[in-house]
Amino acid sequence: MSGHSPQLMAADPKWLRLQDLFDTLSASPSSEWPVRLAELETDPALREEVLSLLHASEAEQRAAQRRRPAAPPLPAAIGPYRVVALAGAGGRGRVYRATREVAGVEQTVAVKMMLEHLIAPADLERFEREQRALISLQHPAIARFVEAGWDEHQRPYLVMDWIDGVAIDEYVRQPNLPPEARVRLVLGLVIELLDALADAHRNLIVHLDLKPSNIKVTPEGRVRVLDFGTAKLLADESATSTQQLTPRYASPE
Repeated sequence: MSGHSPQLMAADPKWLRLQDLFDTLSASPSSEWPVRLAELETDPALREEVLSLLHASEAEQRAAQRRRPAAPPLPAAIGPYRVVALAGAGGRGRVYRATREVAGVEQTVAVKMMLEHLIAPADLERFEREQRALISLQHPAIARFVEAGWDEHQRPYLVMDWIDGVAIDEYVRQPNLPPEARVRLVLGLVIELLDALADAHRNLIVHLDLKPSNIKVTPEGRVRVLDFGTAKLLADESATSTQQLTPRYASPE
């Protein structure tokens, strides 16, 4: 421990305070920032610095929205499934909420489809790997594989259980929850999550992209792990690595 720089041993209090104020105000309308800052912070220099960061972040978001291409129209159907809404989109594909009628009962599912320009042999192999991972996983806290297929344009798709719920980090921010109750809530969810991951590991599958948006909590308070699109089958001979990850949540290696 004696060889470490003191600056590395403890975070700068000013930076921590700045970050806390930024996080607190970033979800508020910009018109409210000066008033709320005056209520929360007495240091005028720090208030000015927080305001500068908030305005810079707002400008960056506006610029990103201007650069963002228009979303493509929803497909009417994918295979036998009628598309209802776009549920999510990433660099590799899109997930749709869709329905079909089975024995007179409407079934709601999540249909994952690769982006057309990514349909190359290596990407198809990764897509098939996700199928193998999902088929072998039967844990109640892991979204269930329903089927896979090809649409009329010869694009592959995966069908999984539709999970109603919110991201785990949003779920644990329930308002008016005492600290002790919040700790118990988080511990219970983490234990359930770890049990699901342990089951995947027993099946020699590593998720590789765990992040809040891939860990949902249902209205009943149950954890559901989604999106094994970057999962690694340890039975494969290749090394356990991937370039398809979320940097903020990626493991150190």
